[in-house]
Amino acid sequence: PPSDMATAGHTCYHCKQWVNEGEAHDCWTTTEAALTRDLPEDLRTRILEVQQKAGFVPNVFLALAHRPAEWRAFMAYHDALLLKDSGNLSKGEREMIVVATSAANQCLYCVVAHGAILRVYEKKPLIADQLATNYRKADITPRQRAMLDFAMKVCTDSAAVEEADFAALRAHGFDDED
Repeated sequence: PPSDMATAGHTCYHCKQWVNEGEAHDCWTTTEAALTRDLPEDLRTRILEVQQKAGFVPNVFLALAHRPAEWRAFMAYHDALLLKDSGNLSKGEREMIVVATSAANQCLYCVVAHGAILRVYEKKPLIADQLATNYRKADITPRQRAMLDFAMKVCTDSAAVEEADFAALRAHGFDDED
């Protein structure tokens, strides 16, 4: 708050900046320094690394950051799923799964955020849009198509998954760890 405390207003929940009463405020357009200034060092470092690599900070990272323990748990799960170096799925293929299934679940936020990361990984400017609108028409390999066929079946009709679905994946070089 202002030092004279005479100005009515509030502290922004997200960026911790003082907002005078009646003033418009869009904290998502403030600087990374303002958005991360009061965060623990490990959170601030990681968020700024993501911003450097991806060119933006996903809003969910900032929304969760006010609860550091939950943010750390979220990021550990995120990293275990999307950034691991083991298995037969590339980081780009993992993002393909997220984009296609997020579109099926009508989660525009995830389509946009993961689509941006997918474009970086795959170096294909249209891939995320293609996957989000109709992955069957996307410019992907037959292996990736099999991967997405399976992911979409799990997403939309998991009770119908059967051994033949796993056999189709194995035919494309996937294993049980994938």
